[in-house]
Amino acid sequence: MCQVVRILFIIIGVFAVMKVNAAEKQLQIEDERFEKPLLFTVNLPDGYEQNADKRYALLFDFHPYADSYLKGMHDWLSHNGEWPWPQTIIVNPAMGNPVGRLFDASGKTTPLIDFFEAKLLPALDKNYRTNGFRIMSGFRVNGTLALSAMLRKPGLFNAYFVTSPELEDDYAGILSAAASGMKTIDAPPVYVLITHGSGVKEKHQLDEYARLNQILSDNLPPNVAWDYRDFSEHMFMTLPLLTLLTGIEQVFGKEQVK
Repeated sequence: MCQVVRILFIIIGVFAVMKVNAAEKQLQIEDERFEKPLLFTVNLPDGYEQNADKRYALLFDFHPYADSYLKGMHDWLSHNGEWPWPQTIIVNPAMGNPVGRLFDASGKTTPLIDFFEAKLLPALDKNYRTNGFRIMSGFRVNGTLALSAMLRKPGLFNAYFVTSPELEDDYAGILSAAASGMKTIDAPPVYVLITHGSGVKEKHQLDEYARLNQILSDNLPPNVAWDYRDFSEHMFMTLPLLTLLTGIEQVFGKEQVK
């Protein structure tokens, strides 16, 4: 009997993998600064091919490994009538994609964010049925990147889920640009969620988190929904998942975007 159960679980696992892989595509983008095409993993929601007239929200996370939890949580949270998470196209750089070399840690220039604006997002809109609603999520340095996009090119995304961003020593110029950057956010309405804990990888910049919260709160435009959460009671590696759940409930809880 145990052998039968073991075989059954193997079969279920195989079909689960087949389902995930069938929805996974790769987008290639040419860029003259790189010798080979830049690869991005695109996870399409269940039923994408069958529902040819349906358009979808987009979630972009710059961590290539984040797709493992993003697509699993999305499948769970969208399968029951798309509630609380409407079906969404999820995009990450493929493992080994070197486009991160464009990131300017000084914050004086924004070549990586410029790449998102000029090449990545237009290519996604061209090749997939997006509906114009975009979310950017990020953990640690990728959270800093999301904040930089919000402050320097606020029209690129409608919501930002930022977990434990690196801010020490004015990393990427976030703290120095925060006040003026918030004033450039005019339309459309934007939701910003910043979370952090107080563990060993964050305690060096708790003062910076408090400072950022104060700066953004003091300069909040009327069209920005600002959300700040201290998740110190939770363990460090659970924070991106908690942030995602919180953000999804806040963005889609009242008015779903489909």
